[in-house]
Amino acid sequence: MNFDIGTKIREVRKAKKLSIAALSKLSDVSEGMISQIERNIVVPSAVVLWKIARALDRSVSYFFGEESLEDNVVLCKKGEHKRIDRSNEKGYFELLTPKGKRQIEMIKVIIYPGASNDKNNPVMHTGEECGIVIQGKLTVEVSNKKYYLEEGDSIQFDSNLPHQYLNESDELSESIWAEQPYTW
Repeated sequence: MNFDIGTKIREVRKAKKLSIAALSKLSDVSEGMISQIERNIVVPSAVVLWKIARALDRSVSYFFGEESLEDNVVLCKKGEHKRIDRSNEKGYFELLTPKGKRQIEMIKVIIYPGASNDKNNPVMHTGEECGIVIQGKLTVEVSNKKYYLEEGDSIQFDSNLPHQYLNESDELSESIWAEQPYTW
């Protein structure tokens, strides 16, 4: 399935009467990167797409054509979850709550050995999140402090704090996360 993410970003940006420069300041993504994404020259990483979506007051799922404010119950069968590949083959996300009006969302995070969600760029956002490791090991860094989780371990923290996920092991890391309010 092919998604025209760049065109949707441009449409929302123009509808909000924002220049590329203004969106760059709001999202902390370079003007050049936004321009390339809007022209579908570059596919944004999950973190970059999240930053742009947040700056445009949209969920990431909006850019995949899945946002619907009329759904009260959403069922997504195994194999139907939207996958967001991460740059440089670091892993991928699966949106487990991919559409509908919601206050919380669930995401499966797969991180390949030795990789991170964005090692040099911790994220911060409104709300809180919690996660559980279901396979392998995961290091969660919150405010520059590392927490080491193994299969079955869980963690919860305030998402306003700078945080990132790292797989410092030599095996695949798989975890399930819930975030509130939803950001994807």
